[in-house]
Amino acid sequence: GVAAYDCVCQQEAENGNYCEAWRCEPDAASCFAADSMIQLESGSMVALSDVQIGDSVAVVDAQTGKQSFSPVVSWLDRQLDSVARFVQFETASGQKVKATAGHLVFRASTDVDNASWADAEAVWAENVQVGDFCLSH
Repeated sequence: GVAAYDCVCQQEAENGNYCEAWRCEPDAASCFAADSMIQLESGSMVALSDVQIGDSVAVVDAQTGKQSFSPVVSWLDRQLDSVARFVQFETASGQKVKATAGHLVFRASTDVDNASWADAEAVWAENVQVGDFCLSH
């Protein structure tokens, strides 16, 4: 399937360089679940629902696969009290991923031990199949 996005900026940043608050139609949202965990630069793990603008969170450079930290500057879609449909899958290592069908996941063409982030392709979460090699950090 193809995910469509219908988002509108609700609040521009004071400097006009980015949008601080987006509003997206619920069916077009591309999100992880609010109870998904993310690592802060401090090393602690927190639920996405507890992340605040300005928190420095773990990110991965899609070209190199290197992890670093970056501050949250805006929300594309943050509807903590809305109901959405999620796909969930579990990796061979036991990691669980829960996201909306239209969220991008990086899939490798070979087993993860030999995979390169540069060679991975971004696919919709709904298109992940049993036997796929998904990259995570």
